[in-house]
Amino acid sequence: MTYKTFAIAGGLGGGVPGSANIGNLIVKNLIKYPGVQVKVLARAGSVNSDSAKELESLGVTVVPVDYSNQESLIAAIKDVQVIISTLTTTALAVQSALADAAAAAKQQGGNIELFVPSEFGNDTSDVDESSPLWVKKQLHTQLRRLGIPYTLFINGPFADWIAAFTGPDKQGKITIVGSGDELVSFTAINDAARFIAHVLATQPPSELQNAVYRIQGSTATFNELAALYKAKSAKPIEVVYETPEEALERFKKGDFIAFLKAEWASGGGYVGEPVRNDVWKDWKPKDVREFVQ
Repeated sequence: MTYKTFAIAGGLGGGVPGSANIGNLIVKNLIKYPGVQVKVLARAGSVNSDSAKELESLGVTVVPVDYSNQESLIAAIKDVQVIISTLTTTALAVQSALADAAAAAKQQGGNIELFVPSEFGNDTSDVDESSPLWVKKQLHTQLRRLGIPYTLFINGPFADWIAAFTGPDKQGKITIVGSGDELVSFTAINDAARFIAHVLATQPPSELQNAVYRIQGSTATFNELAALYKAKSAKPIEVVYETPEEALERFKKGDFIAFLKAEWASGGGYVGEPVRNDVWKDWKPKDVREFVQ
């Protein structure tokens, strides 16, 4: 048996500049599998968007929900087996309401068997209250308390965003946090979406419930990538280094990438072991080096 019915929060795609849109890509990959039915949870103001109309033309059901109204959420998710959250960092608090609604729906005879939280990046299993990613770990605790099995997908930084992570700024300067020698896992956004959809649509519940899938399209160090940028550039590029403490000072002023760089400088960019790429033998992800321009 495999799961066939899914509800995705965030499936219309990101509404802010630079959003990964991984939810939209997961939807489009899930519906390729026989018998799979997908509904997307959308705020009322988004149900008539171009993205919603495109998904509906592909056979996806777009359902308006009010995340502040539990009855609205219960009605939308009661008939599905799997809930997938792809909400952006700024909306992660909504996941808690979605988890409570999932538990309530189960008590009312709903079909919910699995919750996939919005991870899709660094491993959050060891973060503490001081981390802005703490809200993700809190959800794991909540799901265990509610008795809802969950699957975590850890794929490292998105390779598509390497220019923002390591690319030279307007002055031709690349800033590396730490030594630059730490190994980092990178996965392209669509490659991650393809893998996630494949695993959810083909693996039995026993392989998904309370499981962690660590995947990576490729690995590299920031020193390697900076050297590649220098080799490709027709203009001089300067590589400078700063300490994690200096990066965290920039984070306090609103630079979230600086926080991530500080995490990666301490080894937090590697997805950990075991890497589960072999679950899908035909998965051929792109190398992060393909994104260095």
